[in-house]
Amino acid sequence: MIKILIIVVALVLSTLALPVEKEEPPVAETKQVTTQQVEKKVEPIMDTPKEVLPEPAPVVEQQPAPTQSITTPSENESIAWNFLISQGFTRNQTAGIMGNLQQEHGFNTSDVPGGLGLAQWIGARRSNLVAKGDYLNVNVQLNYLMEELNGTEIAAKNAVLAYDNVESATIAFQNKFERCGKCMQSQRIMYAYEILARH
Repeated sequence: MIKILIIVVALVLSTLALPVEKEEPPVAETKQVTTQQVEKKVEPIMDTPKEVLPEPAPVVEQQPAPTQSITTPSENESIAWNFLISQGFTRNQTAGIMGNLQQEHGFNTSDVPGGLGLAQWIGARRSNLVAKGDYLNVNVQLNYLMEELNGTEIAAKNAVLAYDNVESATIAFQNKFERCGKCMQSQRIMYAYEILARH
């Protein structure tokens, strides 16, 4: 019995002396991420399109319409006579100038296809008058006429001042200032005498 117990004890002790193998926890599998998978996951960042605003329309400057009242041809004749006399012209010289204005547009200050106003200004001379503003007003036109006679058309003024008879003054203004195509000279001279008789 004693031998049997010794053997049993020896077996038990030998069993206890053996190293116990520890179980290691399972290692989680690591997945390799390929470059292609990364590119699929990372979406390219696109620039947000900017709102394009339409360009403002160009500002078109418009010529202001005349604001002052328009006088009648009869009133304009009297105004023109007094104005030209006040500028130093004699009665005969004034009649010669006004005979031309009568022929040109009948003392109307309106704008028509043939020209603008009393003297039927055209081209650059017309544009310069329009730039004055209120260009249909008889006083604006008469002041512009004298502005030309004292400036760019001084030769016409000197030609008129060189004569103190109706006919010569009429022809001088016709040739130097109006420079008309079909002048109808005799008509202009007749108008000049009629105007002189009325004033």
